[in-house]
Amino acid sequence: MKSEPSHELLEKVMNIADAKVRLPLQERGHLNHWGVYCSRKHRLGGKLLYVAGGQFDIKLDFIRKRDGSIHVNKYNSGDWELAINPTYNYAKFLMDEKVADREAPEFFSSAPQTLEERILLLEHKARQPEWLFYLFSLYIIAARFKDAEKALIKRVEIWPNVFCTHTNLGVFYMEALAPHVVTKFAGRLDWVEFHMDVKDLGYTYDHALGLAKHHIQEALSLAPKNDPEMQGILQAALAELRALEKPPI
Repeated sequence: MKSEPSHELLEKVMNIADAKVRLPLQERGHLNHWGVYCSRKHRLGGKLLYVAGGQFDIKLDFIRKRDGSIHVNKYNSGDWELAINPTYNYAKFLMDEKVADREAPEFFSSAPQTLEERILLLEHKARQPEWLFYLFSLYIIAARFKDAEKALIKRVEIWPNVFCTHTNLGVFYMEALAPHVVTKFAGRLDWVEFHMDVKDLGYTYDHALGLAKHHIQEALSLAPKNDPEMQGILQAALAELRALEKPPI
């Protein structure tokens, strides 16, 4: 008997393809880096055609009609489906973050001028997780480093399977260990440099180093293997951390 794609698979393919359409052109390729390609096209009568699979080898082809019903034209199961989950997780993360990016200019233009008042407002706003990185940034400006750490930890808890959240938290700990090292990655990671020490977090050097290594290793395991630039950044960061295993005299 010919197998049929699961409803979950169809939903994830649609979410990935829909996210691609909403992303800026220069960012859409990021959702191909796990090795699966999902796209959608409009058809007559309000229908949407979704396809997924390899770059030049369609494995799944289906129509979503205006009433929400789905007709599968083609489905070949295989290893390509292993790339769906990490791609879907990253697509969902990007879409959530874009919500805050769109609203942030208006929010900050109407927010109070004092830093603490802005933080109070953003703490309320950050009940929506997509605002957590903005809250983290304000905590950094206010030198509230433990609160900044908590904001990044919460992002990891909400998005545990996305390499970006682990990267941000790992680099945060690296900043406390050796800010001169983070300088090497700052521009490539859109990271704002700041001055912090492990004592500001209440950690020993070895404990902070262990946390940094854990999250960079986790980011490396989750990052797409087909993105050599990100793989290179994370591997270099891990090498720097290994070089820091003995505290400077």
